[in-house]
Amino acid sequence: MSIPHGRRSSWLPARYLIGLPGKVIAIPYELGNGRVWGRHVGDTTFLRAWLGHPDFHMIK
Repeated sequence: MSIPHGRRSSWLPARYLIGLPGKVIAIPYELGNGRVWGRHVGDTTFLRAWLGHPDFHMIK
């Protein structure tokens, strides 16, 4: 995944994607203040690995 130069702080979640199995697609979008953020869509293999990742937290 390519992280745009100068916008790395907006793409910090990308560090969690590197090294996880499965397929994931990043969908970037611009916020109203000119920053870029992104959402991710992954397959079941990726989701299973992410749910087991020590940094995964679900807010109840």
